[in-house]
Amino acid sequence: MTNEYIRIYKSMEKTKLMSKAQVLMFLEENGEHEPSLAKLSDIYDALFGIDPIWRYPLSDDMHSGAFIIPVQEGYLWLPYDEVDHEYYEILLPGATTMLDAECCSRFAKTLCGYAADLYSVLSTIHGEIAPSDEVRLEYPPFHKAVPEASELVRALLRDDDVNPCEWCGVPFSGSTAHGCEECGWFTGKNQDKILFALAFPM
Repeated sequence: MTNEYIRIYKSMEKTKLMSKAQVLMFLEENGEHEPSLAKLSDIYDALFGIDPIWRYPLSDDMHSGAFIIPVQEGYLWLPYDEVDHEYYEILLPGATTMLDAECCSRFAKTLCGYAADLYSVLSTIHGEIAPSDEVRLEYPPFHKAVPEASELVRALLRDDDVNPCEWCGVPFSGSTAHGCEECGWFTGKNQDKILFALAFPM
């Protein structure tokens, strides 16, 4: 995701967005499924130059996943449980809520943790099945983003411990911003907070 996308996302004029009621009416008229959201994405893209609707692919402990839709009142959390071969995600407008700060933080941390765990498994599998001369799977070089990271990230890095890399075992210190020069992975007690802050800059 580019900084330009984030800039546009933050600067969208709320008055140009649909209200919660208008979104629900739009779905009622066009169908309560993903293709209707694609139409809504096209409308927003024409207005702002980006598609601001995102699918959260993990369970919130109540539903299989959800879509996050910016509306005039804030951010709509529109869940789904079923996925159809023709209409894809079947939406549940009756379960719609407004996304609050506590839920946003919890969902973001869950997503970040899941992504890290899944990468760990894929990296392990890759190491077992890849030919010895094949280029190894690399973690995205998060440490390269640190110079432009927020003060929160820099503070977390200063407070972190120095450890060998979890992935390749190469020791590193604060001189490399606690990011391994070999694979880019962060380690230490603040690892999750650092990844979260980099993924969701304030």
